[in-house]
Amino acid sequence: MALVALASRLTHALRRRARTAEHLRPRKKSYGRSSDSEFEQLWKEYTDRFSIDVSANAPRIAFVEPMRKVRNRIVHDGAEANRWNSSTIESLQRGEEPILDTSFSEAYPEFVSGEGWDAEVVVSQEQIDSMCDAAVALVRWLATELDTQNRTAAETL
Repeated sequence: MALVALASRLTHALRRRARTAEHLRPRKKSYGRSSDSEFEQLWKEYTDRFSIDVSANAPRIAFVEPMRKVRNRIVHDGAEANRWNSSTIESLQRGEEPILDTSFSEAYPEFVSGEGWDAEVVVSQEQIDSMCDAAVALVRWLATELDTQNRTAAETL
């Protein structure tokens, strides 16, 4: 649950920081597609509004997508690492073997304990600590970038 809270707090901190910079460059539209994750929308907003090329700073945000995927698996799938394929019921009715979707376990083995149908999403204290440190560093970096833009704008007045 700590990871779920961290992901939410990071989203809120990044959105709040963008809102406090409204005087620099007003928000003119939504950013990204509705199918984009909240973080993809934030990266597009920071790039479009503030010319901060987040993708060019990929190491700073590398922790975000795995964190988001793990958070979603915890929240939406009850921390089940592997899920039965959506066609499992139909497969069983036809007498076929059900298909276990192990794509999450394969993509994020560092967050999985166990194997097969009873594998669970598990986040260690070390992983939480590492993501917390990365989240703080990310917020500080973006805040510094926006503060620099704010000072530059104030000097031109």
